[in-house]
Amino acid sequence: MEFLPKTFSFDENILRVVFCAGEIPEPSIMIDKGEPFIGRSKIDAIYNENGIEFEYEGEIFLKQTALSMTEKELTKYDGRNVKIRSIKTANGESWTVDEASEISDGTSFCAKVTFDISDSLIFGLGQQEDGHFIRNGRHEYLYQNNMMIPMPVIVSNKGWALFFDAGCVFTFDEKDSKMELEFSALDSLDYYVIKGESIPELIRSIRLLTGQAAMLPKWAMGYVQSKERYVDQWDIINHAKKFKELNIPLSCIVLDWQSWEDGKWGNKYVDKYRFRDLPQMVKELHDMGVAFMISVWPNMSLGCENNREFMEENLLLANASAYDAFSQRGREIYFDQLRRELYSAGTDAWWCDSTEPCTPDWSGSVKLCERERFELTRSDLEKYLGARRANLYAVYHAMGVYDGLKEHDNRRVLNLTRSGYPSIQKYGALLWSGDTAAKWSTLKNQIAEALNMSISGYPYWTLDIGAFFVKAEERWFWRGDYSGGVSDDNYKELYLRWLQFGTFLPVMRSHGTDTPREPWHFGDPGDTYYESIVDYIRLRYRLMPYSYSLMAHVHFLGDSFIRPLVFDFAHDDIAVKTDDQYMFGPAFLVCPVYEPMGKDADEPIRRVYLPSKAKWYDERTMDLYEGGQYIDAIAPVESMPLYIKAGSIIPISAGGTGELDAIEIYPGEDAQFTLYLDGGNDYTCDDGNFCAIDISWDEKEQQIICSDPEGLYPFPEKLTFVLRSKDESFTKSVKLTSKGAKLSFKL
Repeated sequence: MEFLPKTFSFDENILRVVFCAGEIPEPSIMIDKGEPFIGRSKIDAIYNENGIEFEYEGEIFLKQTALSMTEKELTKYDGRNVKIRSIKTANGESWTVDEASEISDGTSFCAKVTFDISDSLIFGLGQQEDGHFIRNGRHEYLYQNNMMIPMPVIVSNKGWALFFDAGCVFTFDEKDSKMELEFSALDSLDYYVIKGESIPELIRSIRLLTGQAAMLPKWAMGYVQSKERYVDQWDIINHAKKFKELNIPLSCIVLDWQSWEDGKWGNKYVDKYRFRDLPQMVKELHDMGVAFMISVWPNMSLGCENNREFMEENLLLANASAYDAFSQRGREIYFDQLRRELYSAGTDAWWCDSTEPCTPDWSGSVKLCERERFELTRSDLEKYLGARRANLYAVYHAMGVYDGLKEHDNRRVLNLTRSGYPSIQKYGALLWSGDTAAKWSTLKNQIAEALNMSISGYPYWTLDIGAFFVKAEERWFWRGDYSGGVSDDNYKELYLRWLQFGTFLPVMRSHGTDTPREPWHFGDPGDTYYESIVDYIRLRYRLMPYSYSLMAHVHFLGDSFIRPLVFDFAHDDIAVKTDDQYMFGPAFLVCPVYEPMGKDADEPIRRVYLPSKAKWYDERTMDLYEGGQYIDAIAPVESMPLYIKAGSIIPISAGGTGELDAIEIYPGEDAQFTLYLDGGNDYTCDDGNFCAIDISWDEKEQQIICSDPEGLYPFPEKLTFVLRSKDESFTKSVKLTSKGAKLSFKL
C-alpha cells in the first residue's frame, strides 16, 4: 500500500504533513479546530527521492529522510468474556484480567519515521522520570504511566519543532543527528512542522495547535495542603483552623483517596460516618477562605453503586472497573455521579487520580528494565483502551469533567491529574509528576522534568513537595530513604529544599504518605525548619499578583511559567544546556538545592550560573552581579539561591494576602510587564471582564509608564511603585486614570 504525502497550511508558521493511503483524515481530539487559516504557510515542503526537505525563507532546516508503514492486525479484550480479580497495590485497589478472549480492532500500521536534525539540540517529549533534559543520544519509551507523561512534541534550539498527531504509544531514538520515532498504531502518519524565531514562539504555536490553556482559579496561585490522608471532616476542619491560628496562609486543603465507604473503592458517595455533613464541612472551609479539593478515580469496586450504573449500560473497560471515557455517554454518567453529592456540596476542585487505568508497574517490587516495563504496559494499554488511543484516556476523562462543570456554572475548573497529553490544558488540567520517592536524586530529576514539561508546551505542572513515598519499606520498587519521616532531620532538610523549589512552580502543593506534611510537624515556631517553611509559603502569597499575571499571560498569550534558560538566553551556550536552573516568568532565576548540606554546614554553597547579557540581583542581599559567570552562592538550609533579572517589574502583595499592594521595579535595564486583574474564579475574563495594564520602566529616563487600562474589570485607583536598590528603596504612588499614567523617579 502506497502512502502519499500531502501538506496543508495550518498557520503561516505551521505546516501539516499527512501520509495516507486514502482520504485525508480529520485531525484528532488534540488539534484545536478553531478558525480555519486563510493563507499559505511560509514553510515549504520539497519532495525528492530521499524524502522531504523543509525550507523556510530559502533555508533548509529539517529533512525527513525515511518512512516505513508496516501493516498490523489489532486486537483488544472482549469485555464480555473475561475473568478478573482484585489486587492490592501501592496505588490502592485495582482489578486485573486473569483470562480474556480477544476480538479484532481492525487493521492499522506501525509507522517508523526518520529525520536528519543536523546540529540541533533536541528537547521535549514530556516527563520521562529519568531527569534527562537534552534528548540527543537518548532512547525513550513514550507511554502513560505513573511518573511518565509523554508528549509527542520535539523542540529544537534551531528554531523548529514537530508535533505528531498520534494517540498511540511510541518510541524515540536519536544518534549521530538521526532522529527516529516509531508509532505503535496509526492509520496515517500525521504531523506538524513548526517554525519560529525562538522557543517561546514555538511554544505559542504548539498551543495554537492544541488549544489555549484554561484559566485556573486565582486561589490556585496560593498554597495547597494535602497528604495521604485526612480521615474525616473534623480532621480536615481542625487542620484548616490550625493554619489560621498559626497565621499560615492556606488556599486549599485536599481530601485524598478513601472518602468512600470501606469496600467501595472509587464510589463517588462519601462515607456518612466519617463525613456526616459534607456541605457543612465545605461551608466551614469557605468561611475560612479555604477551597476544597477531593480525589476521584475512574475505576470503581465491582458491585458498588457507581460501578453497577456503568455496568448496566455496558460502559466499563474489560477489567469491569474503569469506565469507558472514550464514550460520550460514559463521560456524561461519570460527571453526573460527581454532581449528585460531591459537586452539589460545593467542592471547588477535582483530583482526577490514576488516569492511566492500566499500570502493571504497580504490581512489582522489583523494577524491570525499561524495555520490559514498556512492553508490559503497552500491552495492557492497547488491550484495554485500543492501540490507536492508548495515550489518550486522560484527555477524554478531563474533557468530560470540564464539559460537565462548565454546563452547570461558570466557575473555573481545576483538575489535578497524573496523566496527560497535548490539549488537556484546555480542560483546566494541572499535571503532577506522580508518586515519587524521597531521595535527593529524585529531587534533582524533578527539576529537569519540570523543564521537560514546559518545553514540551505544557504550562501547568507541579509535584508532591517532599515526595510521595518517604519510608524505605518494600511496597513497590520506588521507595524513600527516610523511615523516620519528620522525626529525621535529614528528611526535614530534603523536604524544605523540595518546598523551596515548589514555591516557584505553577501550583505549590505539599503531598505524600508515610509522614505528616503540615508545617508544624517540622518544628515549633522559632525552629529553623518551621520558620523557613512558613517563610516560603508567605513568599508564595507575596508573589501572587505576579504569579496570577503570569497565568493570564499563559492563557491569553501562550506564555510559560517555567522557562528553561534556553527560552530567554539561546545566545548563551552554557545556559542552553543548563538543566538545574530556570526562570519563573521573566523576572526570577530559580536555583533549587538538590544536595544535602546539613542545618549547620560551615560552607553551604550552591554553584550557580548567571546567564550572559544580563545583570542579576541576589534576592536576599540585593547584591548585583554581571551575567555570563558561575558563582558560589551561599545556600544555608533556610534559603535557596534566587536571583532577579535587572530590568524586572514584579507586582507584589506586601501584606501577604495575595492581593496587589505594590509593584517593585528592579532597575538596570528597560523593562515591561503586563499587570493582570480579574474576579479570580469564573470565565467572564474571556468576555473581556478583566483589567490589563502594560507597565514599562525606561532606564534612561528613570520613568514608569502605565498604559491605558484594557478590559471591563475596574482598574485600581492608585498604583504604588517601589524602586529597589542595594541600600534603600524609593516608593511613590500614582493616581491611575483611563488614560494610564506616568511617574518619574529621580535618584
